[in-house]
Amino acid sequence: MKKSIVFLVLLVAISLLAVFMPAVPGQIVTEGIDSGDVAWMLAATALVLLMTPGLAFFYGGMVRAKSVLNMLMMNFIALAVVGVLWALYGFSMSFGDDAFGGLLGNFHFAGLENTFGKLAGFAVAATDSAPAVAWITASAST
Repeated sequence: MKKSIVFLVLLVAISLLAVFMPAVPGQIVTEGIDSGDVAWMLAATALVLLMTPGLAFFYGGMVRAKSVLNMLMMNFIALAVVGVLWALYGFSMSFGDDAFGGLLGNFHFAGLENTFGKLAGFAVAATDSAPAVAWITASAST
């Protein structure tokens, strides 16, 4: 009973969030986006993400047999946690405007806030060679 109430509350919260989200821009600008750059970035990202099970099995070989599954799960959970932290803070601190004397970026892109215009082919500037989502996933995986 409690699980269904939690699921219902989550569904209502997501529905209310969707009501207040900004609308998708009407025009998709693809000029300036190089398909080769995007394809290479996504292929390299996929190859790096395929290394995660390999690293997990490598670490699993260094522990006792009963701890191999634990090591596998710790690697995959770490991948998920780092991915979320990268989307919330890391991308902004790496690629945001200079702050602290150019050492770190500011929180202009915190939570991927101001990247919506650049996501999934919605290029804002004609000089963008790849959508922001390609940069975010490629830099998060390396």
